[in-house]
Amino acid sequence: MKLNADKDGEELKHFLVTNLNISGNRAKQLIDSKQVFVNDRRVWIAGYQLAQGDVVIVPDTASAVAQPKTIKISYKIIYEDDNIIAVNKPTGVLADKDPKSMEAMLRRDKNMPVLRAIHRLDRDTTGAILYAKNDEVYGAYREMWHEKPVEKVYYAISLKEANFDEQEIETAVDDKLAASKVKLMAKGRGLSVFRVTIKTGRKHQIRVHLASIGHPVAGDKEYGPKVVHGDWQKNLTRQMLHAYELRFNCPVSGVDMDIRAYFPEDFLELAGKAGFTV
Repeated sequence: MKLNADKDGEELKHFLVTNLNISGNRAKQLIDSKQVFVNDRRVWIAGYQLAQGDVVIVPDTASAVAQPKTIKISYKIIYEDDNIIAVNKPTGVLADKDPKSMEAMLRRDKNMPVLRAIHRLDRDTTGAILYAKNDEVYGAYREMWHEKPVEKVYYAISLKEANFDEQEIETAVDDKLAASKVKLMAKGRGLSVFRVTIKTGRKHQIRVHLASIGHPVAGDKEYGPKVVHGDWQKNLTRQMLHAYELRFNCPVSGVDMDIRAYFPEDFLELAGKAGFTV
């Protein structure tokens, strides 16, 4: 949805309230979500002052009433045994430490109040995540996570078509060693689909590393380009990053584990534009 500013000096939040007939809280929510653009530049400052003639772009659903807080979020359990539950986490959900988190939902649905997230994924990253059924299992898995190799495989859809087949990135993240092995799986229509394998797990590691080589993850509001061209990019509500596979030796049973999470529909739809198939 495109809106035109007709005067100088109006604050972005007030402009949205007036032109979309929404509340101040809803306008602030839109701006905070980094889904508002002014002249193709992402803007997340409520007090940003518009100039006459500025083009403000917001999602087509911007004027819609926010979804009820009690909405049921769909998720899929992809593996379960006596020790852990593995979930294909949907987008828009925190891993833990929140009443609406994946952890909280599992505790309620499985009637397991002591269940705990073994590791985390960003709110908007989809894919495989593990939960321990008791404190003893949690401790064993956390020790493994820190001290023994856990191979994590992600898929990312990035901007720009890559001119390489494979690349290893060893750039520190938050002053800590971080290594990512990037393999090109498909490219086309200005996009690249990468398979990224990591053993370290620094915060936002893959997003930082891909941005550092000029291929930010599509839809990444933090590490992606500030100036965004093309309506399809502006309409992306999340970064296109999926935790596809976890490989490790179970610290409780000693069994080799290989847990995979199927790609969500929005990921496959965009990846398909670059020629990626499964």
